[in-house]
Amino acid sequence: MKLLIINASPNKAEGYTHRTTEHLRKAFMKRGDHQVEQLFLMESNLPYCDGCMGCIKNGIDTCPVREKTAPIEQSIRRADAIVIGSPVHSFNVSALLKNMIDLFVTEVHRPSFFGKKVVVVATCAGGGQPPVLKYMRNTLSLWGMDVVGRLGTAASQFKRPDYVAMVEAKADQLVDKLIAAVEKAEDPSPAMIDLISFRVMRTVMEVNREDVLPDFEYWEERGWMTADYFTDAPRSWWKNQMAKFIGSMVRKQVIGGKLKPVG
Repeated sequence: MKLLIINASPNKAEGYTHRTTEHLRKAFMKRGDHQVEQLFLMESNLPYCDGCMGCIKNGIDTCPVREKTAPIEQSIRRADAIVIGSPVHSFNVSALLKNMIDLFVTEVHRPSFFGKKVVVVATCAGGGQPPVLKYMRNTLSLWGMDVVGRLGTAASQFKRPDYVAMVEAKADQLVDKLIAAVEKAEDPSPAMIDLISFRVMRTVMEVNREDVLPDFEYWEERGWMTADYFTDAPRSWWKNQMAKFIGSMVRKQVIGGKLKPVG
């Protein structure tokens, strides 16, 4: 089994993000003859996404910095399990991770990372882990990934042996869960936010068909334009009905030209 660790800290191996993911790496290696690939985004020298939309309108290979993003995509596709860690910067992910997410915007429009099991990590000096972990989870779910666990740590507490022991114990639990999810290889049951996001994106595909034809064709080829979700994973009947209702309301506003500026 192969684990990919993506570290989005500018401090690379010197930061607490690495210190936290090291507990996960060590727990992973204790459980068999596994492989681990470490990717520090600071060393990837990713140019900033300028929002040219070329990847959306003409395909990912037309991205002007494709030679930089392609190796990261290949690492993700090779991996069986993934850990993505970021420090909390101003109550959000680091600029390094946000830029990578922006450069992979086609995965929001044309998700293809289905089957990838992920643990997300957020580290900070004091607080802010919950919203960052939530953002990471929701974004990666849009990519098709299955976020099976999360871990938030506080740098100020690593001087305490008992705290480090708790982090280690949590890492052991998460790795067991991660490996079990890879071996089980089942599609996750979508949460309410996932079902709603699917329907909203389906409306986007419908309304902007001519402007983003590659998106529409991608969805249509997979039967998503008439589906309730990306996969056939079991889902709650009432959640599906609620998502259907909310999705229909959004569709009426968009199709009927009733959307107003937010403010």
